[in-house]
Amino acid sequence: MPFEISKLREEDCREFADLDEVATRGWALGMAMDEEARRQGQNRKDMILGMMLHHFQEPNPAGVLLKATDSETGTLVSVAMWSWQLEEKEEKVDVEAPVPEEGAVGEAKEERKTLWNALREESEGVRKASYGNKPHFRLQLLMTHPDWQRKGAGSLLVKHGCEMADEAGLISVLTASAAGWHLYERHGFKIFKYHELDLRPFGVDGTEPRRFMIREPQPKTKP
Repeated sequence: MPFEISKLREEDCREFADLDEVATRGWALGMAMDEEARRQGQNRKDMILGMMLHHFQEPNPAGVLLKATDSETGTLVSVAMWSWQLEEKEEKVDVEAPVPEEGAVGEAKEERKTLWNALREESEGVRKASYGNKPHFRLQLLMTHPDWQRKGAGSLLVKHGCEMADEAGLISVLTASAAGWHLYERHGFKIFKYHELDLRPFGVDGTEPRRFMIREPQPKTKP
């Protein structure tokens, strides 16, 4: 096998930020993320690096960052982030917004919705309409360097997470890009919702196709 699978290390974060920059070049959602970072006075590459370093400063006990590297050169080829929820949680009740005081209507400035808020709202809406608070595994990120795409590295990282979900007997969920959803189909994921995300409010003239996919746990095969 030309790839080695292991946990991403803190010292890999800068190389991942380089990989992310190359892998998202020309991708509509990636361009919207670039624009959003600029609006917030940030450089996207530095922002991604900061987010990754923060993960190691405050690690998620219910998640893992995995990497695939070239077994000969050690080059970082692909990265995946899997998270899990092993117990069912109670649905949070939305608290009714307070009524503004008399004379305050229209005084507050409306805040611009960020791309990150839009993605979170989208994800939350899909969750409530599908698997709710049931225990599950989730593929939050899969990024492969363009020079290594369709060579099996990303597939190995997907397979690794699916095997963890099968061992726990839980469903797996993810949001697929236009380029990646066929890969997930090969691992047993099925589309349960399709949505076109309007990117115009975030500085990009176009939409991003969003395929929300779910995979049922597979029974263990007898040796």
